[in-house]
Amino acid sequence: GFSTPAQGATVSGSVTVGMTASGGTAPYTYTLTIDGTQVASGASNTYSWTTTGYSPGNHTLGLTVRDNTGATATASRTVTVQNGTPLTASFTSPTQGATVSGTVTVTMAAGGGTAPYTYTLMIDGTQVASGASTTYGWNAGAYAAGSHTLGLTVRDNTGATATAGITVTVSSGGTLSVAVTTPSPGATVSGTVWVTIWVDGAAAGNKTYTMTANGTQVWNESNGDRPASLPWVTTNGTNGTKTLTVTVRDSAGATGSGSVTVTVANP
Repeated sequence: GFSTPAQGATVSGSVTVGMTASGGTAPYTYTLTIDGTQVASGASNTYSWTTTGYSPGNHTLGLTVRDNTGATATASRTVTVQNGTPLTASFTSPTQGATVSGTVTVTMAAGGGTAPYTYTLMIDGTQVASGASTTYGWNAGAYAAGSHTLGLTVRDNTGATATAGITVTVSSGGTLSVAVTTPSPGATVSGTVWVTIWVDGAAAGNKTYTMTANGTQVWNESNGDRPASLPWVTTNGTNGTKTLTVTVRDSAGATGSGSVTVTVANP
């Protein structure tokens, strides 16, 4: 028979199923079924039943004991599984379909299940954060304008998981005024030239500078609010007329470009 749980008991979480046998000829083999499906068979008279994998409601435990002569005896009992509310995952901000720019606070939430929770955040399928924190500072300005997908997986203390997803639109953030102040137009340059950039209308925070010479990238960097002076190693290219273009993207996703044409004359 069964020693635990009792007939009609309400159970949750991990439950120890105790089985007993008497009479016959020892040793005994215990075969346990739950709702008709065998879950254990052997000499052990206990079984750890993880009820979280079963739906709420009544479930039937069945036991067959076989003794050393092959004689069998059976027993059964019904119990009620009543675990906590199902685990859920959601975003509280930004909302589905929102238009965002700059640094965005992504706020995640979980419900039900068993705390504590682990939150794993993906942006366009790439994991960007995982841990106990429910917030993440997303630099949306570093992403191309257009649609992007935020995905969330929440794992609770029992290993159960729940997912959520939203789609948001990163705005272009407008246009910056950008000018190359040095070298001056028409200048003749050689060696390493420091290119100074003037930017107006940029949001606070990091700006990304991409510099090209006749369309070929020669420098890329991100910095804070400090003025930008970028090194151009002219000896890495050929002599002649070069159009130097610097494109700037600020923390809000706004962009702008400035250009100057010079002559490279290395020895």
